[in-house]
Amino acid sequence: MLSKEAIEEFKTIYKKVFNEEISDEDALVRANKLLDLYKAMFESLVRAGQRKINTHEPINDNK
Repeated sequence: MLSKEAIEEFKTIYKKVFNEEISDEDALVRANKLLDLYKAMFESLVRAGQRKINTHEPINDNK
């Protein structure tokens, strides 16, 4: 659960980016979806990095 302060911060950022105000409920849903996306991406990157470490491949191969 996000704090009231985090929800307000998300609403402020959303307003700046999209020039649209959203409700606390909508902000909570959207912020949680964004966090879920970041978590999934982070976990995927960690797994990819771990595979490279386990196979002794360079992590930063500039591809």
